[in-house]
Amino acid sequence: MGLDMYLSKVTYLSQYPKDRPVPTVSGQGLEHVKPERVAEISERVGYWRKANAIHGWFVENVQKGRDECQRTDVGEQDLRALLDACSAVIADPSRAADLLPATSGFFFGSTAYDEYYMQNLRDTVEIITPLLEEPCPGWYEYHASW
Repeated sequence: MGLDMYLSKVTYLSQYPKDRPVPTVSGQGLEHVKPERVAEISERVGYWRKANAIHGWFVENVQKGRDECQRTDVGEQDLRALLDACSAVIADPSRAADLLPATSGFFFGSTAYDEYYMQNLRDTVEIITPLLEEPCPGWYEYHASW
């Protein structure tokens, strides 16, 4: 048990012409899927475990303070803002409590501003940076569970 956090890239396929190449996945036990009925593809592009400060940032800045394990759309500008906050705290750890405060919760992990906290920020930078460099014809989605 604990705080598990997911960032997905969702591409809505219905916007493409009907004669588009149909995605295939062979050898994955998905032969039952009818590709012509696939409406969207969701790629997991980020995963964190007990990175409670990052979760708190999403709750406050994207989910409007509502933390109910819901799926929430995340814009590119949101990812840039989170990247900026992480980079600022990495550069100056004294800003941690102001920019990315630790968030307590049921099995959310430690609220200390320690090496684990800083590693979560570095991991977040590694997750977000390449996403901002690739095209996203769809949207991003965040959700957490505990």
